[in-house]
Amino acid sequence: VQVRVLAEYASRIRANSVATVESPTVIGSEYINIRPGTSKAAVIPPEGLIPTKEKKKITEYLEQYEVGEKLEHIGKILEDLVQITDQLKDPKGP
Repeated sequence: VQVRVLAEYASRIRANSVATVESPTVIGSEYINIRPGTSKAAVIPPEGLIPTKEKKKITEYLEQYEVGEKLEHIGKILEDLVQITDQLKDPKGP
């Protein structure tokens, strides 16, 4: 992907800057986020390349936050809740 950077911001993009593709939601438009590097790193020259970091896939986020295990736990809680609710509805009581 090629990007143009306004001259007033070019000095902020350094050799240790990182560009990533970001999206504010799971579905929707994406944009390029460039994290500025440190002032000690060299400025990337015109037509230079900005180091990139690959965008995480949704499955990587799910694994990172152990979503599968949490959903399984929530499923068990809901089963218990249904059982308790059924007992409370029974005119004979639990």
